[in-house]
Amino acid sequence: MEDAAEAQVDIKVSEEIIRHAMQQAVSAYIAQRRARVPYFIRKHFSLRGVLRLYRNGLGADLFKASFNLFWAWPRLLARLLSSIAASIGLRGLAACLSRIPTGFETNVQRELTWLIYTELLEVPFQDGKREAQHDALLEEILNQPEMTPLYRPYVEQLRERHGYAEFRTGLENNLREFYLTREAASDMAANTMTLAAGGLYFQQITPGALAISGVISQAIAYHLAVSNFFLGPTLGALYYHYFPPTPAASLTITIIVGIMVVLTLVASFAGIIVDPILAILGVHERRLQTFITHLEHVLMDQQDSSYRIYDHYYARVFDFIDYLILATSRLKL
Repeated sequence: MEDAAEAQVDIKVSEEIIRHAMQQAVSAYIAQRRARVPYFIRKHFSLRGVLRLYRNGLGADLFKASFNLFWAWPRLLARLLSSIAASIGLRGLAACLSRIPTGFETNVQRELTWLIYTELLEVPFQDGKREAQHDALLEEILNQPEMTPLYRPYVEQLRERHGYAEFRTGLENNLREFYLTREAASDMAANTMTLAAGGLYFQQITPGALAISGVISQAIAYHLAVSNFFLGPTLGALYYHYFPPTPAASLTITIIVGIMVVLTLVASFAGIIVDPILAILGVHERRLQTFITHLEHVLMDQQDSSYRIYDHYYARVFDFIDYLILATSRLKL
């Protein structure tokens, strides 16, 4: 009974120590991320950086950007309806409408996401065959002074036995499996990507192509009608000024497709010029700092959400210590 009571007290003490250490670690981690922002911008949003980044925009990105252009109107309508539904209390409908996808993720966006998570945030992340294992936040938690006494004795015992090949292989395999856990990265991505969407990507096209196409097709139809008027172009201009011709559907569709192709090409590579300018003006830095502020709220458990990254890391720290205890207990058998 006494042993059980002492164990319960130790667990409570450990919980308090870990939670305090996590608070300190998150503050230190966020400060480090903020300090990395200027270097990140210089590296990836300078002229040389964006040229390297936009090499990923060739090929399939042109088709993805074309679809995103067509998808802009339905997405805008869904956002509007979602806001209206939320304002009148239809939260279920608003939530469904807000989940409508924004379109295809382009290769440029995908590469930028990879760079943000692996170089700016330094958290475990997987993108296809690429994977990053470094977890700067977990390292910061374990490096807190009050955390060291909780796991150092077990680490020392394991270190004494590291020469046993069979034990060492098993330990490395288990630790590798532990550190390859991607739940934290998935949770972080799910929480923060919605916060960063639209703030970090500048290649999206505004839904004005249809209106522009209508004006151009009307002008072309007017000039064709005037030049072919049976009484001559002078009287034709006068006649069609009061009775404007209706452009053929085929002409309008051709103009729409042509303009969208041009806008797609421009939008796909406009960042080569725009991104360095935005970096000089400080726009990128402000947006990334805002992004990190949102991340801090999530990590500090200050944001309403159905799942908590804070609690997940808290559980991971306990799992880490439990694993060390289990490993050392096996040494004594």
